[in-house]
Amino acid sequence: MLGLALGPIYSTYITSSIGWRWVYYISTIVMGATAVGCIFTRESNANQLLDKIVQQLQEETGIQDVQSGHAEGARLTVAAFAQDALFRPLEFLVTDPLVFFCSILCAIAFGLIYGLTESLTIVYTAPPFNFSQNTSSLAFVAIAIGEMLNILPRIHDAYIYKKHRKTHRRILPESKITSFAIAAPSLAIGLWLFAWTIPPRVTCVPRPVSMIGLIMIGFSLNDFSYVLFGYATDSYGKYAASAVSAISLTRTLTAAVFQLFTYQMYTGLGSNVATSILAAVASLFAFTPFLFLRYGQRLRRRSKFAADDDQALEHENLHMKDKD
Repeated sequence: MLGLALGPIYSTYITSSIGWRWVYYISTIVMGATAVGCIFTRESNANQLLDKIVQQLQEETGIQDVQSGHAEGARLTVAAFAQDALFRPLEFLVTDPLVFFCSILCAIAFGLIYGLTESLTIVYTAPPFNFSQNTSSLAFVAIAIGEMLNILPRIHDAYIYKKHRKTHRRILPESKITSFAIAAPSLAIGLWLFAWTIPPRVTCVPRPVSMIGLIMIGFSLNDFSYVLFGYATDSYGKYAASAVSAISLTRTLTAAVFQLFTYQMYTGLGSNVATSILAAVASLFAFTPFLFLRYGQRLRRRSKFAADDDQALEHENLHMKDKD
Protein backbone atom coordinates (compact mmCIF):
# COMPACT_ATOMS: atom_id res chain seq x y z
CA MET A 1 0.00 0.00 0.00
CA LEU A 2 2.94 2.36 0.62
CA GLY A 3 3.86 2.03 -3.03
CA LEU A 4 0.36 3.13 -4.03
CA ALA A 5 0.84 6.31 -1.99
CA LEU A 6 4.34 7.12 -3.25
CA GLY A 7 3.64 6.12 -6.86
CA PRO A 8 1.65 9.26 -7.77
CA ILE A 9 4.47 11.44 -6.44
CA TYR A 10 7.29 9.89 -8.43
CA SER A 11 5.17 9.47 -11.56
CA THR A 12 4.10 13.13 -11.51
CA TYR A 13 7.67 14.40 -11.18
CA ILE A 14 9.06 11.93 -13.73
CA THR A 15 6.35 12.81 -16.25
CA SER A 16 7.03 16.54 -15.93
CA SER A 17 10.82 16.16 -16.14
CA ILE A 18 11.72 13.32 -18.52
CA GLY A 19 8.39 12.23 -20.03
CA TRP A 20 5.56 9.83 -19.24
CA ARG A 21 7.23 6.87 -20.97
CA TRP A 22 9.85 6.74 -18.24
CA VAL A 23 7.15 5.98 -15.70
CA TYR A 24 6.70 2.63 -17.44
CA TYR A 25 10.41 2.11 -18.07
CA ILE A 26 11.21 2.51 -14.38
CA SER A 27 8.26 0.32 -13.39
CA THR A 28 9.53 -2.40 -15.73
CA ILE A 29 13.02 -2.22 -14.23
CA VAL A 30 11.67 -2.45 -10.69
CA MET A 31 9.34 -5.34 -11.53
CA GLY A 32 12.18 -7.17 -13.26
CA ALA A 33 14.32 -6.88 -10.14
CA THR A 34 11.38 -8.01 -8.02
CA ALA A 35 10.83 -11.05 -10.24
CA VAL A 36 14.44 -12.08 -9.68
CA GLY A 37 13.95 -11.66 -5.94
CA CYS A 38 10.89 -13.93 -6.04
CA ILE A 39 13.14 -16.81 -7.06
CA PHE A 40 14.69 -16.72 -3.60
CA THR A 41 11.40 -16.36 -1.70
CA ARG A 42 10.82 -19.11 0.85
CA GLU A 43 7.89 -21.50 0.42
CA SER A 44 4.75 -20.59 2.38
CA ASN A 45 2.18 -23.12 1.14
CA ALA A 46 1.07 -25.29 4.06
CA ASN A 47 0.98 -28.51 2.01
CA GLN A 48 4.47 -27.92 0.68
CA LEU A 49 5.78 -27.19 4.16
CA LEU A 50 4.13 -30.38 5.42
CA ASP A 51 5.77 -32.38 2.62
CA LYS A 52 9.12 -30.91 3.62
CA ILE A 53 8.59 -31.98 7.24
CA VAL A 54 7.53 -35.49 6.14
CA GLN A 55 10.57 -35.81 3.89
CA GLN A 56 12.81 -34.74 6.75
CA LEU A 57 11.22 -37.34 9.04
CA GLN A 58 11.71 -40.05 6.41
CA GLU A 59 15.38 -39.18 6.09
CA GLU A 60 15.94 -39.05 9.85
CA THR A 61 14.01 -42.21 10.79
CA GLY A 62 14.30 -44.27 7.63
CA ILE A 63 10.56 -44.99 7.83
CA GLN A 64 9.07 -44.49 4.39
CA ASP A 65 5.48 -45.13 5.48
CA VAL A 66 5.24 -41.64 6.96
CA GLN A 67 3.01 -39.66 4.60
CA SER A 68 1.44 -36.22 4.58
CA GLY A 69 -2.33 -35.89 4.80
CA HIS A 70 -2.91 -34.65 1.27
CA ALA A 71 -2.60 -36.24 -2.13
CA GLU A 72 1.11 -36.08 -2.86
CA GLY A 73 2.35 -35.72 -6.38
CA ALA A 74 -1.08 -35.21 -7.88
CA ARG A 75 -0.81 -34.37 -11.56
CA LEU A 76 -1.85 -30.89 -12.55
CA THR A 77 -4.36 -30.98 -15.40
CA VAL A 78 -6.04 -28.14 -17.25
CA ALA A 79 -9.35 -29.02 -15.59
CA ALA A 80 -7.77 -29.05 -12.13
CA PHE A 81 -6.04 -25.75 -12.83
CA ALA A 82 -9.31 -24.17 -13.99
CA GLN A 83 -11.12 -25.46 -10.92
CA ASP A 84 -8.50 -24.35 -8.41
CA ALA A 85 -7.26 -21.10 -9.96
CA LEU A 86 -10.33 -19.76 -11.78
CA PHE A 87 -13.62 -21.17 -10.50
CA ARG A 88 -12.90 -21.78 -6.82
CA PRO A 89 -12.11 -18.10 -6.07
CA LEU A 90 -15.40 -17.12 -7.72
CA GLU A 91 -17.21 -19.77 -5.69
CA PHE A 92 -15.66 -18.33 -2.54
CA LEU A 93 -16.77 -14.85 -3.50
CA VAL A 94 -20.44 -15.68 -4.07
CA THR A 95 -21.01 -18.42 -1.47
CA ASP A 96 -18.80 -17.61 1.52
CA PRO A 97 -19.97 -14.63 3.63
CA LEU A 98 -16.56 -14.01 5.20
CA VAL A 99 -14.77 -13.86 1.86
CA PHE A 100 -17.53 -11.66 0.46
CA PHE A 101 -17.28 -9.09 3.26
CA CYS A 102 -13.47 -9.16 3.26
CA SER A 103 -13.60 -8.56 -0.49
CA ILE A 104 -16.00 -5.63 -0.18
CA LEU A 105 -13.94 -3.97 2.56
CA CYS A 106 -10.64 -4.43 0.73
CA ALA A 107 -12.29 -3.18 -2.46
CA ILE A 108 -13.36 0.02 -0.70
CA ALA A 109 -9.82 0.58 0.58
CA PHE A 110 -8.20 -0.09 -2.79
CA GLY A 111 -10.78 1.96 -4.66
CA LEU A 112 -10.25 4.92 -2.33
CA ILE A 113 -6.48 4.94 -2.73
CA TYR A 114 -6.82 4.89 -6.52
CA GLY A 115 -9.60 7.47 -6.42
CA LEU A 116 -7.36 9.77 -4.39
CA THR A 117 -4.89 9.90 -7.28
CA GLU A 118 -7.57 11.85 -9.15
CA SER A 119 -9.24 13.74 -6.32
CA LEU A 120 -6.19 15.15 -4.50
CA THR A 121 -5.00 16.88 -7.65
CA ILE A 122 -8.42 18.52 -8.05
CA VAL A 123 -8.51 19.59 -4.39
CA TYR A 124 -5.02 21.04 -4.07
CA THR A 125 -4.72 22.75 -7.44
CA ALA A 126 -7.95 24.69 -6.79
CA PRO A 127 -8.08 28.03 -4.91
CA PRO A 128 -7.09 28.84 -2.20
CA PHE A 129 -4.40 26.14 -2.30
CA ASN A 130 -3.34 26.84 -5.91
CA PHE A 131 -0.63 24.17 -5.81
CA SER A 132 1.11 23.16 -9.01
CA GLN A 133 0.56 19.69 -10.44
CA ASN A 134 3.84 18.49 -8.95
CA THR A 135 3.30 20.07 -5.55
CA SER A 136 -0.25 18.75 -5.25
CA SER A 137 1.07 15.20 -5.58
CA LEU A 138 3.03 15.73 -2.34
CA ALA A 139 -0.27 15.43 -0.46
CA PHE A 140 0.31 11.70 -0.79
CA VAL A 141 3.15 12.07 1.71
CA ALA A 142 0.48 12.46 4.40
CA ILE A 143 -1.11 9.18 3.30
CA ALA A 144 2.31 7.51 3.31
CA ILE A 145 2.91 8.76 6.86
CA GLY A 146 -0.39 7.24 7.95
CA GLU A 147 0.53 3.94 6.32
CA MET A 148 3.89 3.89 8.10
CA LEU A 149 2.16 4.58 11.43
CA ASN A 150 0.35 1.31 10.86
CA ILE A 151 3.53 -0.43 11.96
CA LEU A 152 2.54 0.35 15.57
CA PRO A 153 -0.37 -2.15 15.71
CA ARG A 154 1.86 -4.67 13.91
CA ILE A 155 4.41 -4.37 16.72
CA HIS A 156 1.59 -4.91 19.20
CA ASP A 157 0.39 -7.95 17.24
CA ALA A 158 3.89 -9.44 17.32
CA TYR A 159 4.10 -8.91 21.08
CA ILE A 160 0.72 -10.57 21.69
CA TYR A 161 1.63 -13.43 19.36
CA LYS A 162 4.89 -14.18 21.18
CA LYS A 163 3.12 -13.93 24.52
CA HIS A 164 0.50 -16.47 23.44
CA ARG A 165 3.11 -18.86 22.06
CA LYS A 166 5.12 -18.80 25.27
CA THR A 167 2.03 -19.76 27.28
CA HIS A 168 0.82 -22.20 24.58
CA ARG A 169 -2.44 -20.32 24.22
CA ARG A 170 -4.42 -20.63 21.01
CA ILE A 171 -4.60 -17.63 18.69
CA LEU A 172 -7.81 -17.55 16.67
CA PRO A 173 -8.02 -15.53 13.43
CA GLU A 174 -10.46 -13.12 15.11
CA SER A 175 -7.87 -12.24 17.76
CA LYS A 176 -5.67 -10.72 15.06
CA ILE A 177 -8.11 -8.05 13.88
CA THR A 178 -8.02 -5.83 16.95
CA SER A 179 -6.41 -2.94 15.06
CA PHE A 180 -9.15 -3.25 12.43
CA ALA A 181 -11.60 -2.08 15.10
CA ILE A 182 -9.59 1.15 15.20
CA ALA A 183 -8.92 1.46 11.48
CA ALA A 184 -12.51 1.14 10.23
CA PRO A 185 -13.91 4.05 12.29
CA SER A 186 -10.71 6.02 11.61
CA LEU A 187 -11.32 5.76 7.88
CA ALA A 188 -14.77 7.29 8.22
CA ILE A 189 -13.53 10.00 10.58
CA GLY A 190 -10.57 10.79 8.33
CA LEU A 191 -12.80 11.15 5.27
CA TRP A 192 -15.29 13.38 7.10
CA LEU A 193 -12.43 15.53 8.42
CA PHE A 194 -10.89 15.83 4.97
CA ALA A 195 -14.26 16.58 3.37
CA TRP A 196 -14.90 19.63 5.51
CA THR A 197 -11.43 21.13 5.77
CA ILE A 198 -10.98 21.73 2.04
CA PRO A 199 -12.39 24.23 -0.47
CA PRO A 200 -14.63 25.29 -2.09
CA ARG A 201 -17.13 25.34 0.80
CA VAL A 202 -14.51 25.64 3.55
CA THR A 203 -11.77 28.21 3.07
CA CYS A 204 -10.97 29.41 6.60
CA VAL A 205 -9.29 26.22 7.88
CA PRO A 206 -5.46 26.19 7.85
CA ARG A 207 -3.99 24.10 5.04
CA PRO A 208 -2.25 21.46 7.20
CA VAL A 209 -5.52 20.46 8.90
CA SER A 210 -6.75 18.54 5.85
CA MET A 211 -3.52 16.54 5.96
CA ILE A 212 -4.55 15.13 9.35
CA GLY A 213 -7.51 13.51 7.64
CA LEU A 214 -5.21 12.06 4.97
CA ILE A 215 -2.92 10.59 7.64
CA MET A 216 -5.92 8.85 9.22
CA ILE A 217 -7.02 7.61 5.81
CA GLY A 218 -3.55 6.22 5.07
CA PHE A 219 -3.40 4.44 8.42
CA SER A 220 -6.81 2.86 7.87
CA LEU A 221 -6.30 1.79 4.26
CA ASN A 222 -3.06 0.01 5.07
CA ASP A 223 -4.67 -1.77 8.01
CA PHE A 224 -7.62 -2.88 5.86
CA SER A 225 -5.27 -4.55 3.42
CA TYR A 226 -2.96 -6.16 5.98
CA VAL A 227 -5.56 -7.39 8.46
CA LEU A 228 -8.17 -8.70 6.03
CA PHE A 229 -5.67 -10.59 3.89
CA GLY A 230 -4.12 -12.06 7.03
CA TYR A 231 -7.55 -12.97 8.39
CA ALA A 232 -8.45 -14.78 5.17
CA THR A 233 -5.13 -16.63 5.16
CA ASP A 234 -5.53 -17.78 8.76
CA SER A 235 -9.18 -18.72 8.32
CA TYR A 236 -8.99 -20.83 5.16
CA GLY A 237 -5.80 -22.84 5.62
CA LYS A 238 -5.04 -24.81 2.47
CA TYR A 239 -7.70 -22.83 0.58
CA ALA A 240 -6.15 -19.50 1.56
CA ALA A 241 -4.87 -18.85 -1.97
CA SER A 242 -8.41 -19.10 -3.36
CA ALA A 243 -9.79 -16.78 -0.67
CA VAL A 244 -7.02 -14.23 -1.29
CA SER A 245 -7.57 -14.49 -5.06
CA ALA A 246 -11.26 -13.66 -4.62
CA ILE A 247 -10.36 -10.62 -2.51
CA SER A 248 -7.69 -9.49 -4.99
CA LEU A 249 -10.07 -9.82 -7.93
CA THR A 250 -12.73 -7.70 -6.24
CA ARG A 251 -10.39 -4.95 -5.08
CA THR A 252 -8.61 -4.72 -8.45
CA LEU A 253 -11.88 -4.38 -10.37
CA THR A 254 -13.11 -1.78 -7.89
CA ALA A 255 -9.89 0.22 -8.23
CA ALA A 256 -10.34 0.27 -12.00
CA VAL A 257 -13.98 1.38 -11.70
CA PHE A 258 -13.14 4.18 -9.24
CA GLN A 259 -10.87 5.75 -11.84
CA LEU A 260 -13.77 6.03 -14.26
CA PHE A 261 -15.99 8.30 -12.16
CA THR A 262 -13.80 10.05 -9.56
CA TYR A 263 -12.89 13.03 -11.74
CA GLN A 264 -16.47 13.57 -12.89
CA MET A 265 -17.80 13.22 -9.33
CA TYR A 266 -15.37 15.74 -7.85
CA THR A 267 -15.74 18.29 -10.62
CA GLY A 268 -19.51 17.90 -10.81
CA LEU A 269 -20.45 17.74 -7.12
CA GLY A 270 -17.54 19.63 -5.65
CA SER A 271 -14.80 18.26 -3.42
CA ASN A 272 -16.79 18.61 -0.19
CA VAL A 273 -19.91 16.76 -1.31
CA ALA A 274 -17.98 14.12 -3.25
CA THR A 275 -15.74 13.30 -0.30
CA SER A 276 -18.78 13.30 2.01
CA ILE A 277 -20.35 10.58 -0.13
CA LEU A 278 -17.22 8.46 0.29
CA ALA A 279 -17.23 9.22 4.02
CA ALA A 280 -20.86 8.11 4.29
CA VAL A 281 -20.02 4.81 2.60
CA ALA A 282 -17.07 4.32 4.96
CA SER A 283 -19.35 5.09 7.91
CA LEU A 284 -21.64 2.22 6.92
CA PHE A 285 -18.74 -0.19 7.36
CA ALA A 286 -17.26 1.42 10.49
CA PHE A 287 -18.75 -1.24 12.76
CA THR A 288 -17.88 -4.30 10.65
CA PRO A 289 -14.82 -5.20 12.79
CA PHE A 290 -17.10 -5.76 15.76
CA LEU A 291 -19.28 -8.03 13.62
CA PHE A 292 -16.18 -10.02 12.69
CA LEU A 293 -15.25 -10.31 16.35
CA ARG A 294 -18.75 -11.42 17.33
CA TYR A 295 -19.78 -13.66 14.43
CA GLY A 296 -16.53 -14.51 12.62
CA GLN A 297 -15.89 -17.79 14.39
CA ARG A 298 -19.50 -18.87 13.87
CA LEU A 299 -19.32 -18.12 10.14
CA ARG A 300 -16.04 -19.97 9.81
CA ARG A 301 -17.59 -23.07 11.34
CA ARG A 302 -20.43 -22.96 8.83
CA SER A 303 -18.10 -22.55 5.84
CA LYS A 304 -17.23 -25.70 3.93
CA PHE A 305 -13.83 -24.24 3.01
CA ALA A 306 -12.70 -22.55 6.23
CA ALA A 307 -10.30 -24.45 8.45
CA ASP A 308 -11.54 -25.32 11.92
CA ASP A 309 -9.71 -23.82 14.88
CA ASP A 310 -7.34 -26.78 15.26
CA GLN A 311 -6.47 -26.72 11.56
CA ALA A 312 -5.93 -22.97 11.67
CA LEU A 313 -3.55 -23.40 14.60
CA GLU A 314 -1.71 -26.22 12.80
CA HIS A 315 -1.44 -24.10 9.66
CA GLU A 316 0.05 -21.28 11.69
CA ASN A 317 2.51 -23.56 13.48
CA LEU A 318 3.76 -24.91 10.16
CA HIS A 319 4.66 -21.38 9.10
CA MET A 320 6.36 -20.66 12.40
CA LYS A 321 8.34 -23.90 12.31
CA ASP A 322 9.55 -23.07 8.81
CA LYS A 323 10.62 -19.59 9.99
CA ASP A 324 12.45 -21.06 12.99
